[in-house]
Amino acid sequence: MFRGEVSKPGSLASVSKYIMDDDVVALFVALFAGYDKEELLLDDELLKCFFVSAEEGRNLLEFENFTPVE
Repeated sequence: MFRGEVSKPGSLASVSKYIMDDDVVALFVALFAGYDKEELLLDDELLKCFFVSAEEGRNLLEFENFTPVE
């Protein structure tokens, strides 16, 4: 369905274009569990890769816990 869009060089969209916000948040938290939340929220480029914008990412991640579950 998105095959052509994803493969165009220089035009990759954020992950949130392809899946729902809740799923993007779950993926982000799973990938970065154990990392310092404040540092992650300051990384605009990383947030843009997952969300429409860094600000949108910060809003969605505001209440998430990044402590790994043991």
